[in-house]
Amino acid sequence: MVAAGPAVAVGPGELPTPQEAPAQARRRAEEILARPELRPEPRPLVERVLDELGELLDRVVGGVGSVSPLLAWAIVGAVAGLLGFALWRGVRALQGDAAVRGGVGVDGRRRPPADWRAEAAAHEAAGRWREALRCSWRAVVAELAARGLLEEVPGRTTGEYRRAVARSLPDGAAAFSRSTRLFEDAWYAAVEVGPAEAAEVRDLGDQVLARARA
Repeated sequence: MVAAGPAVAVGPGELPTPQEAPAQARRRAEEILARPELRPEPRPLVERVLDELGELLDRVVGGVGSVSPLLAWAIVGAVAGLLGFALWRGVRALQGDAAVRGGVGVDGRRRPPADWRAEAAAHEAAGRWREALRCSWRAVVAELAARGLLEEVPGRTTGEYRRAVARSLPDGAAAFSRSTRLFEDAWYAAVEVGPAEAAEVRDLGDQVLARARA
């Protein structure tokens, strides 16, 4: 660091004459500002995210013209929801190979297929589509186990059931994989289902069991 030269005497109200070259003065200023005690505190992540959302809101408001802040936030929320859904669907697509997916653990005790079907019919009659879908899927697993095409074990994952069906019943693997995906979405991902999805799982199960019985 270059030491400052002797100060030049000046009269009252006058600024002293600089004794350093501009480049040297700039370096000294940078060194002083780089000291830890002079560095600004890092801003919390929440504040940075809120700032980004605020800038996004400003762009949305500027793009759609004169709208209320409430409507602008609703637009931002809708866009964020669509982006989140697209990301979720993309992740699901990347996991689309049913034979290698680990799946989720299937809980509950073993029951005869007829019991599962009777419970599925009762849930459908009451409009409980999520429960009806689950029971229809479990009825197929129970019958495949009774026929020796897979081993039904509490805690076994849906991925393991897929792989078992792919080995023992290749002709029914696609239908079973599709019905299992619907079961996972409804029971574990809390995806809304209705009579159409419940009927689809029931029909897919019939296709799988028709090939098993053949």
